[in-house]
Amino acid sequence: MLKSGIVALACLAAGPAIAAATLPTNLPGARTFPAPPAGFNALTASDSDLAAYGFPARPNPFEQRKAYAAWSHFIAHARVQVAPILKTIPYRHRPMISAGPPPAATRLMTAPRQANTSYSTNWSGEVLTDNATYYAYGSFYAIWGDFNVPIGEQQFGTCTGGTEYSSVWVGMDGAPGAASDVVQAGTESDAACYGGYTTPTYYAWYEWYPAYTVEISNFPVTAGQDVEVEVAMSGSTTAAVYMTNATTNQYVAIAFDAPAGTKFVGNSAEWIVERPDINNKLSSLANYVTQYISDTVVLMHGRSGGIFGGTGAYGVPMQSVTMLQNNAAISVPSTIGASGVQISTTGAAN
Repeated sequence: MLKSGIVALACLAAGPAIAAATLPTNLPGARTFPAPPAGFNALTASDSDLAAYGFPARPNPFEQRKAYAAWSHFIAHARVQVAPILKTIPYRHRPMISAGPPPAATRLMTAPRQANTSYSTNWSGEVLTDNATYYAYGSFYAIWGDFNVPIGEQQFGTCTGGTEYSSVWVGMDGAPGAASDVVQAGTESDAACYGGYTTPTYYAWYEWYPAYTVEISNFPVTAGQDVEVEVAMSGSTTAAVYMTNATTNQYVAIAFDAPAGTKFVGNSAEWIVERPDINNKLSSLANYVTQYISDTVVLMHGRSGGIFGGTGAYGVPMQSVTMLQNNAAISVPSTIGASGVQISTTGAAN
């Protein structure tokens, strides 16, 4: 569950504002926010004070109840502000790479075909889509997700003499359609194994593809901790990430600009486990075992209520995305209720 001057959206319904008095970070194009004063209560603060101190915009508690509940959970755990130290790393979390369904026999053994199932070589999870072709009414603009950081380990019984990777994130754009970008944030759980000894690596990150991943170096996360993420837009070229570690009660808020020549569309919303692109090649998937993401809710300009990831809405279909490698399913999602997704590795990854 994750927010910077106030930006006027002349033709859009009011979205989350990005505060006027932002502070520079060590990374060009990224900004953070002043710390709130002692005794500041974000749950009861005015909208302008929330924006000024980098808290997520308050959803309407009556029309956007699920989003408001997710926001309240973020706020309740956002007690210790982290002034972010950022580091660009040469990894990318790419748009969804579509794949055809595996052969029927393989499909039956690993991932039964459903009407709303699609296949990818880099993504696994849930995706909502709309018909937006540019950022306007009908575009998604804010998304939530809550998950425990998965353990970083290699596939059971293996030690590759290298590193395997798994990224858990929430974001928008990136599904096949009008957009060629993805704006997203989440955590990394990687596993290097040499000589029978595994060393895991964990960190929080954000990215606006096609730019590289940005690690939030001083916002520590580790396996089992509860992390809440929101990604929100204030226009087609300005985004914000809000992240709390609900286990440590630390939070971070970062506003950042689109890569040169890139504009956000808002035609998809997603909750994903991914094997990232390392040196222009898809990495090997780590054994994250099972990942559950709750509070899968997204807001759309022109709709008063939140849209649940598990069900979608009229005109906003939901797809379950299964990750394939060599025509075998290696990561498979299943919907849990209206606003949750469980994503599980099959153990078949190389």
